[in-house]
Amino acid sequence: MISSWHTLRRDAWTRALSAFPVEDGIRQISPPQNFEGGEDEYDARIGGANRADLLRCGHGAWHLITHYATRSVRAVLELGAGGGTCSLGLIEAAPASSLLITDTSASFLRLIQRKCVAAGLDAKQPRYATLAGEALDLLPAESVDAIVIASALHHVFDWQGFLRVAASRLRQGGVLAIQGPFRAGNLMMGVAIDIALSPLWPKEAALPEADEASLCACRDSIYLLSNSHL
Repeated sequence: MISSWHTLRRDAWTRALSAFPVEDGIRQISPPQNFEGGEDEYDARIGGANRADLLRCGHGAWHLITHYATRSVRAVLELGAGGGTCSLGLIEAAPASSLLITDTSASFLRLIQRKCVAAGLDAKQPRYATLAGEALDLLPAESVDAIVIASALHHVFDWQGFLRVAASRLRQGGVLAIQGPFRAGNLMMGVAIDIALSPLWPKEAALPEADEASLCACRDSIYLLSNSHL
């Protein structure tokens, strides 16, 4: 009976994902967006392309999930995978799980597939999809057992709304695992946004109102999430 229940859950997850189009093996839950500055350039500088401990982050996330989950962990969703700093360890540590690796950039997802092959991992074991954090509500409620977001929550402008939606997408007993950039680096990002928004900073034209509001929300969330007194 338990095995049949898990099969039904996996089938429901498969049906939910099948509602979205596929292009080159990557499902498009939300429209793909290229990473400004280039994915390969980002990966070479920040994404850990040559790190010796490339699997450690994902192993740590899987350890947290299995330690705190009060249910069997079958369906795992990673948001904002980027260059795969967390993804590869998840793929190795959770081979029996239904793992969906997502990012807004399809190029990042293809980069992760290439890294899997180079690391001797099964690049086809997980599923891949383009998905923005703001579009998480496109997935059905209570559809996953764990959600992982590593060094990416600061890209979600309405992070409080995101947390509410994430909680509703988890099945009871599931786990949301979040890892953020180290505090000093995160604060520097907030300062950079403050400078960009300052009236003292020369601009050729005023920012569109929606862009300015998004930047303000991003800055405010960075400062709040960096507050070690909370």
